[in-house]
Amino acid sequence: FDESNEKGALLEKGGGTVSEEVADLSGKGKCPSVEYGEVDVYENDGMHGLVEAVQVEEDDDEEAFIPAAEEYDPDAKPPSLLYNPRFRIFTCLLLLVVVGVTVGLAVGLTQDMHTTENMVNKTEVPTLMPSAAPTSERDSMGIRPFLQNLYISPQGDDDSNNMSPQEMATDWIINQDAMQLTEDSPNIVQRWALAVLAFATQHENWNVCGERPSQASGLSYKCHTQTLNQVTGEYEDNANYSFWMSPDNECAWYGVTCDPDTNATVKLELIENNLNGTFPAELTHLSDLRVLRLNANLFTGKLPPKISQFPTLNELFLHGNFLTGTIPEKLYDLNKLQQLSLGFNDLTGTISTKLGQLRNLKGLHLNDLLLYGTIPSEIGQLTFLSQLFTHNNAFTGTIPNEITQLTFLRQWTHFETLTTGTLPYDIGNLQDLEILYLNKNRLSGPLPPSFYNLSRLQQFRAWENRNLLQEPFSTGFNGTIASEIGNMKALVSFIAEKNSFEGELPAEFGSLTELEVVYFRFNDITGESPFCDADIPNLARQEYMSIEMDCLEENGVSEVNCQCCNVCCSDITDVCRDQG
Repeated sequence: FDESNEKGALLEKGGGTVSEEVADLSGKGKCPSVEYGEVDVYENDGMHGLVEAVQVEEDDDEEAFIPAAEEYDPDAKPPSLLYNPRFRIFTCLLLLVVVGVTVGLAVGLTQDMHTTENMVNKTEVPTLMPSAAPTSERDSMGIRPFLQNLYISPQGDDDSNNMSPQEMATDWIINQDAMQLTEDSPNIVQRWALAVLAFATQHENWNVCGERPSQASGLSYKCHTQTLNQVTGEYEDNANYSFWMSPDNECAWYGVTCDPDTNATVKLELIENNLNGTFPAELTHLSDLRVLRLNANLFTGKLPPKISQFPTLNELFLHGNFLTGTIPEKLYDLNKLQQLSLGFNDLTGTISTKLGQLRNLKGLHLNDLLLYGTIPSEIGQLTFLSQLFTHNNAFTGTIPNEITQLTFLRQWTHFETLTTGTLPYDIGNLQDLEILYLNKNRLSGPLPPSFYNLSRLQQFRAWENRNLLQEPFSTGFNGTIASEIGNMKALVSFIAEKNSFEGELPAEFGSLTELEVVYFRFNDITGESPFCDADIPNLARQEYMSIEMDCLEENGVSEVNCQCCNVCCSDITDVCRDQG
């Protein structure tokens, strides 16, 4: 074994590149820079004593120094891989990959958590933005498609970014409602339908119990209201109701009444509570509802045709809103209705002949609308009707004689219309009639003889049926007042100014002891007033009676001699004077 030859062999191994290869690793153990910057892998690895090779420049004048080779020991262990240059490069790159993957995962998880947090925050308070894709266990339980099958009202344009009240109620049931109902819960449809009403009418702006105040303390969800004591006539504090959308059972929400045995909603009463929006057809899913009172609110839009799908509804009060369109034909299919009140809205159109299907009606309020056409003769089929309000409309034609078949009728107000013709001949059949308002129409002719059979009539208003300025023209009621008026013992007021009544009022008129108001000014009445006779019982009541007649003297002459009149007028000059 030649030691010098072995040293030469070691130097020549690798083509004389040992010093160059070692020199490439002379950067204090740092790996090359990558995207995340330089990473010092071995700087503190504790591997001390590693020989660092340095390139030696040859000197022409001196012989290059060649370090002596170590003696080969065949029993020695092979050098550690840690000292292998390729292994060190590979290890460095592998560590860089691990670091990169770790950083990427950390960034991804952070963004995921941020997105999830945003989604949770968005579902804490109902918004008008579309709900996110299912992210919770409850959103994958089939509740959403179950409730979506209950949607009735239009959901808006497909490209709309706003959630409908139906979608908001669905999202609330799934993600926010503390009751955590499932599609098998017996009250899920009922609670959802009521939530649709809340979202459709901006429940947070209701006057009473729409939303629990954010500053409320404690765990109570009771809201304080005032209810009218029917005995004392005074309002009293009431804390028996819960706020809407609270965790309490919906039967405890303000205005909701449920059957004590079935817990089904049977009455919904939110009168004058600032409900603002459209009428949601989804309320018809309250299949046991009997009373619906949403009058004196701010409802707009049309009544949905599906409103006929209240199978047990007895009372429907929607007057005093801003509803538009026509009365749906389907509404006349609610044959169990006993009270229907749609007055004081902007509804238009005609009254359908299907009106006769509502045979159980006791109250029909169609006043202060924009209805036109004639009152259908089928109204005579409503034999249980006791209240009929048709005033302040544009009705034309005559009063159907069939109305005299309503023998239970107690109040009929039909004023300020364009109705023409005479009173039905058999008007006296309405033996229970107490109030009859026919003022400011275009009615004419004498009072029929049967009129004086209305022995329970208390108030009769027929003023200003004479109209000679606008079509249809009318001279108003005419003829004389018959002595049979003495049969009308309950009469309190008889207001007939601006008509064409003529002749002298009968003495029997003055014998009516309940009479307080008599207006006959601007007619053709003549002679002595029957209300000033000292021999009649009315004399003691003249202090608080109000009597107005054509008793104003013109050129020393008056049509009526009335010393007890409060106001005297002239039918010739249309002038009135207070008599003090």
